Amino acid sequence: KTRVGEKADETVRKNMNWIDMGNESIIQIRNGLFYERLFFQDATAGIDAQSRTWTSRSEVEWTNTITKQHAINVGANYAYLKANSTGYDNESPTQNRAAVFAMYHWKNASEKWATQLAVRQEWIAGNATPFIPSVGFSGQLNKELAINGTIAKSYRVPTFNDLFWRLQGNQSLLSE
Repeated sequence: KTRVGEKADETVRKNMNWIDMGNESIIQIRNGLFYERLFFQDATAGIDAQSRTWTSRSEVEWTNTITKQHAINVGANYAYLKANSTGYDNESPTQNRAAVFAMYHWKNASEKWATQLAVRQEWIAGNATPFIPSVGFSGQLNKELAINGTIAKSYRVPTFNDLFWRLQGNQSLLSE
């Protein structure tokens, strides 16, 4: 037996990006507001599911070219997330996230090889997540073949569904 339900999605995204480019440095400020609405209704199955999410993101970043071969990049970002879902025990969970990051970039004189060293620290609801270091490299072997790689620590942050979904959500979950 096939059921036919009614489904509607709506997305609104607004972005602003400001860049100041100097001789050796670049400053960027980015802001974004995002709204998403998902709606599904199936009267025969007794489903009336509605979900709305609001996200605000802000980031400031500074890149400075020290010499032709050396550059640094530092920045910070902040995000505010809010959700409202008929499937959540807590109907309107929110989350504040902040992070700082830094990267050092080196390339050889011929500009065929480069190395990046980076670090990132994030806080979610005031709690520090694991410190994330990474190292990467790239190189041009010939006109057709390039090689690159990255070694980094990573972690997974529980989603709102992991934390708040009715009957299966667990607000005690930690990053892994």
